[in-house]
Amino acid sequence: MSWSVFTAGGALKTGVTVATAAANQTISASNTDLAWMGAGSSLVSAYVSVGGGTLRSIGIPDRGAGTRLMLRAGASFSVLLPTGGGSGATIRLQPATTRVLAIGDTVEFYYDGSEWFEIGNTNGGAWQSYTPTWSSTGTPPTLGNGTTTGRYCQVGKAVHFQWALTIGSTSTAGTGTYTISMPVTAATPLGGPLGSGYVFDNSAGALWTTAVRPAGGTDTSKFEALFTNAASAFTWAAGAPFVIGTSDGATGSGTYDAA
Repeated sequence: MSWSVFTAGGALKTGVTVATAAANQTISASNTDLAWMGAGSSLVSAYVSVGGGTLRSIGIPDRGAGTRLMLRAGASFSVLLPTGGGSGATIRLQPATTRVLAIGDTVEFYYDGSEWFEIGNTNGGAWQSYTPTWSSTGTPPTLGNGTTTGRYCQVGKAVHFQWALTIGSTSTAGTGTYTISMPVTAATPLGGPLGSGYVFDNSAGALWTTAVRPAGGTDTSKFEALFTNAASAFTWAAGAPFVIGTSDGATGSGTYDAA
Protein backbone atom coordinates (compact mmCIF):
# COMPACT_ATOMS: atom_id res chain seq x y z
CA MET A 1 0.00 0.00 0.00
CA SER A 2 1.42 3.38 -0.97
CA TRP A 3 0.32 6.79 0.20
CA SER A 4 0.98 10.33 -1.03
CA VAL A 5 1.23 12.58 2.03
CA PHE A 6 1.59 16.36 1.82
CA THR A 7 2.43 19.00 4.39
CA ALA A 8 0.23 22.06 4.91
CA GLY A 9 2.48 23.96 2.51
CA GLY A 10 2.04 21.36 -0.21
CA ALA A 11 5.48 19.72 0.03
CA LEU A 12 5.58 15.94 -0.35
CA LYS A 13 6.66 14.13 2.81
CA THR A 14 9.14 11.28 2.48
CA GLY A 15 9.79 8.26 4.65
CA VAL A 16 6.22 8.13 5.93
CA THR A 17 5.45 4.93 7.81
CA VAL A 18 2.11 3.28 7.19
CA ALA A 19 0.86 1.25 10.13
CA THR A 20 -0.72 -2.05 9.12
CA ALA A 21 -3.10 -4.16 11.19
CA ALA A 22 -1.19 -6.85 13.07
CA ALA A 23 -3.24 -9.57 11.42
CA ASN A 24 -5.58 -9.86 8.44
CA GLN A 25 -9.05 -8.65 9.32
CA THR A 26 -12.18 -10.81 9.36
CA ILE A 27 -15.64 -9.45 8.52
CA SER A 28 -17.64 -12.65 8.33
CA ALA A 29 -20.48 -11.96 10.79
CA SER A 30 -23.35 -9.48 10.80
CA ASN A 31 -22.64 -6.18 12.59
CA THR A 32 -18.89 -6.70 12.89
CA ASP A 33 -17.04 -4.07 14.95
CA LEU A 34 -13.56 -3.78 13.46
CA ALA A 35 -10.81 -2.80 15.95
CA TRP A 36 -7.11 -3.36 16.62
CA MET A 37 -4.36 -1.98 18.82
CA GLY A 38 -0.85 -0.83 17.98
CA ALA A 39 1.02 2.45 18.12
CA GLY A 40 2.33 4.06 14.96
CA SER A 41 1.50 6.45 12.18
CA SER A 42 -1.88 8.12 11.67
CA LEU A 43 -1.94 6.32 8.28
CA VAL A 44 -3.37 2.83 8.64
CA SER A 45 -3.86 0.06 6.08
CA ALA A 46 -6.07 -2.97 6.76
CA TYR A 47 -6.55 -6.02 4.53
CA VAL A 48 -9.83 -7.91 4.86
CA SER A 49 -8.98 -11.53 4.14
CA VAL A 50 -12.20 -13.19 5.33
CA GLY A 51 -15.52 -11.68 4.27
CA GLY A 52 -19.18 -12.52 3.97
CA GLY A 53 -20.43 -10.33 6.83
CA THR A 54 -21.35 -6.68 7.45
CA LEU A 55 -19.24 -3.93 8.99
CA ARG A 56 -20.94 -1.76 11.62
CA SER A 57 -18.20 0.33 13.26
CA ILE A 58 -14.45 0.89 13.33
CA GLY A 59 -12.31 1.43 16.44
CA ILE A 60 -8.60 2.32 16.65
CA PRO A 61 -8.35 2.97 20.38
CA ASP A 62 -4.84 4.46 20.55
CA ARG A 63 -5.11 6.91 17.65
CA GLY A 64 -6.98 10.20 17.61
CA ALA A 65 -8.41 12.72 15.19
CA GLY A 66 -6.69 12.87 11.83
CA THR A 67 -6.25 9.12 11.45
CA ARG A 68 -6.74 7.84 7.91
CA LEU A 69 -7.67 4.23 7.24
CA MET A 70 -7.58 2.32 3.96
CA LEU A 71 -9.60 -0.92 3.89
CA ARG A 72 -8.70 -3.32 1.09
CA ALA A 73 -11.06 -6.19 0.24
CA GLY A 74 -9.24 -9.46 -0.35
CA ALA A 75 -12.61 -11.14 0.20
CA SER A 76 -15.99 -9.55 -0.42
CA PHE A 77 -18.15 -8.47 2.49
CA SER A 78 -21.76 -7.65 1.96
CA VAL A 79 -22.18 -4.04 3.10
CA LEU A 80 -20.76 -1.21 5.09
CA LEU A 81 -23.53 0.04 7.33
CA PRO A 82 -23.73 3.82 7.86
CA THR A 83 -25.24 3.32 11.32
CA GLY A 84 -24.21 3.59 14.95
CA GLY A 85 -24.53 1.12 17.77
CA GLY A 86 -21.16 -0.62 17.63
CA SER A 87 -18.23 -0.70 20.04
CA GLY A 88 -16.19 1.51 17.68
CA ALA A 89 -16.88 4.81 15.97
CA THR A 90 -19.77 5.28 13.53
CA ILE A 91 -19.08 5.02 9.78
CA ARG A 92 -20.41 7.76 7.48
CA LEU A 93 -20.55 6.78 3.81
CA GLN A 94 -20.93 9.08 0.80
CA PRO A 95 -23.67 8.67 -0.33
CA ALA A 96 -25.28 7.40 2.86
CA THR A 97 -26.41 4.06 1.50
CA THR A 98 -25.25 0.50 2.04
CA ARG A 99 -22.18 -0.51 0.03
CA VAL A 100 -21.01 -3.83 -1.37
CA LEU A 101 -17.24 -4.25 -1.46
CA ALA A 102 -16.05 -6.89 -3.92
CA ILE A 103 -12.59 -8.43 -4.10
CA GLY A 104 -10.11 -5.75 -5.11
CA ASP A 105 -12.21 -2.80 -3.91
CA THR A 106 -10.82 -0.22 -1.49
CA VAL A 107 -12.40 2.44 0.66
CA GLU A 108 -10.60 5.22 2.55
CA PHE A 109 -11.83 6.86 5.77
CA TYR A 110 -10.85 9.90 7.83
CA TYR A 111 -11.41 9.97 11.63
CA ASP A 112 -12.43 13.37 13.03
CA GLY A 113 -12.19 12.29 16.67
CA SER A 114 -15.71 10.91 16.92
CA GLU A 115 -16.76 9.40 13.55
CA TRP A 116 -15.24 7.90 10.38
CA PHE A 117 -16.01 9.73 7.12
CA GLU A 118 -15.47 8.21 3.67
CA ILE A 119 -13.07 10.33 1.63
CA GLY A 120 -12.40 8.02 -1.33
CA ASN A 121 -12.97 4.62 -2.88
CA THR A 122 -12.01 2.49 -5.86
CA ASN A 123 -13.91 -0.35 -7.43
CA GLY A 124 -11.05 -2.57 -8.59
CA GLY A 125 -12.59 -2.85 -12.04
CA ALA A 126 -15.18 -5.57 -11.34
CA TRP A 127 -18.60 -5.36 -13.02
CA GLN A 128 -21.63 -5.77 -10.77
CA SER A 129 -25.15 -6.76 -11.74
CA TYR A 130 -28.18 -4.57 -11.09
CA THR A 131 -31.85 -4.89 -11.99
CA PRO A 132 -33.08 -1.75 -13.78
CA THR A 133 -36.58 -0.48 -13.00
CA TRP A 134 -38.69 0.36 -16.07
CA SER A 135 -41.08 3.25 -15.34
CA SER A 136 -42.50 6.39 -16.94
CA THR A 137 -43.45 10.00 -16.31
CA GLY A 138 -47.17 9.09 -16.43
CA THR A 139 -49.01 5.89 -15.51
CA PRO A 140 -46.15 3.43 -14.97
CA PRO A 141 -45.88 0.49 -17.37
CA THR A 142 -45.85 -3.02 -15.93
CA LEU A 143 -43.08 -5.44 -16.83
CA GLY A 144 -45.15 -8.61 -16.41
CA ASN A 145 -43.17 -11.50 -17.89
CA GLY A 146 -40.76 -9.14 -19.60
CA THR A 147 -37.18 -8.77 -18.38
CA THR A 148 -34.70 -6.06 -17.42
CA THR A 149 -31.00 -6.75 -16.99
CA GLY A 150 -28.10 -4.45 -16.21
CA ARG A 151 -24.57 -4.20 -14.98
CA TYR A 152 -22.20 -1.42 -13.96
CA CYS A 153 -18.60 -0.80 -12.95
CA GLN A 154 -17.68 2.12 -10.69
CA VAL A 155 -14.07 3.32 -10.66
CA GLY A 156 -13.78 6.33 -8.39
CA LYS A 157 -16.63 8.64 -9.44
CA ALA A 158 -16.92 7.21 -12.97
CA VAL A 159 -19.85 4.79 -13.42
CA HIS A 160 -19.88 2.66 -16.59
CA PHE A 161 -23.29 1.10 -17.27
CA GLN A 162 -25.15 -1.28 -19.57
CA TRP A 163 -28.86 -2.14 -19.47
CA ALA A 164 -31.42 -3.98 -21.57
CA LEU A 165 -35.23 -4.22 -21.53
CA THR A 166 -37.31 -6.87 -23.32
CA ILE A 167 -41.11 -6.57 -23.44
CA GLY A 168 -43.12 -9.68 -22.52
CA SER A 169 -46.54 -10.90 -23.59
CA THR A 170 -48.06 -9.68 -20.30
CA SER A 171 -46.26 -6.33 -20.18
CA THR A 172 -48.44 -3.20 -20.32
CA ALA A 173 -47.51 0.12 -21.92
CA GLY A 174 -48.60 2.71 -19.36
CA THR A 175 -48.43 6.38 -20.41
CA GLY A 176 -45.80 9.08 -20.70
CA THR A 177 -42.05 9.01 -21.39
CA TYR A 178 -40.31 5.77 -20.45
CA THR A 179 -37.45 5.78 -17.90
CA ILE A 180 -34.86 3.27 -16.73
CA SER A 181 -33.30 3.49 -13.25
CA MET A 182 -29.58 4.21 -12.83
CA PRO A 183 -27.41 1.78 -10.83
CA VAL A 184 -25.82 4.58 -8.74
CA THR A 185 -27.09 8.09 -8.00
CA ALA A 186 -25.54 10.55 -10.46
CA ALA A 187 -23.99 13.93 -9.85
CA THR A 188 -26.04 16.89 -11.07
CA PRO A 189 -26.00 16.41 -14.85
CA LEU A 190 -25.09 19.02 -17.46
CA GLY A 191 -28.03 17.93 -19.62
CA GLY A 192 -26.10 16.24 -22.43
CA PRO A 193 -26.10 12.55 -23.42
CA LEU A 194 -24.41 9.95 -21.20
CA GLY A 195 -24.25 7.21 -23.82
CA SER A 196 -26.10 5.54 -26.67
CA GLY A 197 -28.47 2.67 -27.37
CA TYR A 198 -31.41 1.61 -29.49
CA VAL A 199 -35.12 0.87 -29.32
CA PHE A 200 -36.46 -1.97 -31.46
CA ASP A 201 -39.87 -3.03 -32.81
CA ASN A 202 -39.56 -6.80 -33.17
CA SER A 203 -42.73 -7.39 -35.24
CA ALA A 204 -41.77 -4.73 -37.80
CA GLY A 205 -38.07 -5.53 -37.79
CA ALA A 206 -37.37 -1.83 -37.14
CA LEU A 207 -34.64 -0.33 -34.99
CA TRP A 208 -34.11 3.29 -33.85
CA THR A 209 -30.76 4.50 -32.52
CA THR A 210 -30.96 6.69 -29.42
CA ALA A 211 -28.92 8.85 -27.11
CA VAL A 212 -29.16 7.85 -23.44
CA ARG A 213 -29.45 10.87 -21.16
CA PRO A 214 -30.73 11.77 -17.67
CA ALA A 215 -34.54 11.72 -17.65
CA GLY A 216 -35.78 15.19 -18.47
CA GLY A 217 -32.17 16.26 -18.87
CA THR A 218 -31.69 16.77 -15.13
CA ASP A 219 -32.66 13.57 -13.26
CA THR A 220 -29.98 11.94 -11.08
CA SER A 221 -31.62 8.52 -10.71
CA LYS A 222 -33.20 7.64 -14.09
CA PHE A 223 -32.27 7.44 -17.78
CA GLU A 224 -34.41 8.15 -20.83
CA ALA A 225 -33.88 7.37 -24.53
CA LEU A 226 -33.75 10.36 -26.88
CA PHE A 227 -34.12 9.68 -30.61
CA THR A 228 -31.23 11.11 -32.60
CA ASN A 229 -32.21 10.07 -36.14
CA ALA A 230 -35.40 12.15 -36.35
CA ALA A 231 -35.87 15.60 -37.84
CA SER A 232 -37.10 16.78 -34.44
CA ALA A 233 -35.83 15.06 -31.30
CA PHE A 234 -38.30 13.18 -29.11
CA THR A 235 -38.09 10.66 -26.29
CA TRP A 236 -39.18 7.02 -26.23
CA ALA A 237 -42.69 6.98 -24.80
CA ALA A 238 -45.91 4.97 -24.77
CA GLY A 239 -47.05 4.82 -28.41
CA ALA A 240 -43.98 6.64 -29.77
CA PRO A 241 -42.52 5.76 -32.15
CA PHE A 242 -44.59 2.52 -31.98
CA VAL A 243 -46.97 0.66 -29.67
CA ILE A 244 -44.91 -1.88 -27.72
CA GLY A 245 -45.50 -5.61 -28.17
CA THR A 246 -43.94 -8.94 -27.26
CA SER A 247 -40.15 -9.09 -27.77
CA ASP A 248 -39.82 -5.35 -28.40
CA GLY A 249 -37.34 -3.55 -26.19
CA ALA A 250 -34.44 -1.18 -25.69
CA THR A 251 -30.79 -1.10 -24.65
CA GLY A 252 -28.39 1.55 -23.41
CA SER A 253 -24.77 1.93 -22.33
CA GLY A 254 -22.42 4.75 -21.39
CA THR A 255 -20.65 6.51 -18.52
CA TYR A 256 -21.63 9.17 -16.00
CA ASP A 257 -20.31 10.88 -12.88
CA ALA A 258 -21.53 9.54 -9.51
CA ALA A 259 -22.77 11.92 -6.82
